[in-house]
Amino acid sequence: MDAPLPYTGAAHFSFQRSRENDHVNKSRLITIACVILAIVIAWILVNVVLGVLVFVAKLALVAVVAALVYVVIRFVLRATD
Repeated sequence: MDAPLPYTGAAHFSFQRSRENDHVNKSRLITIACVILAIVIAWILVNVVLGVLVFVAKLALVAVVAALVYVVIRFVLRATD
């Protein structure tokens, strides 16, 4: 009878595919897909929010300029009376 081989400290790797490995690979793919989807959604949301903020800022600036123009027009019209 042959004696067992001594333990050399080398790890034993199995290259056989198992259901557990398939599950881990599928889980990794789902995680990567979720990360990419989250980045795309965040990019779109940031664009929308910044677009709304720029629109509100322009609207406020137009309101201020319109008020100043109104005051100047009233002053000019009053001065001609």
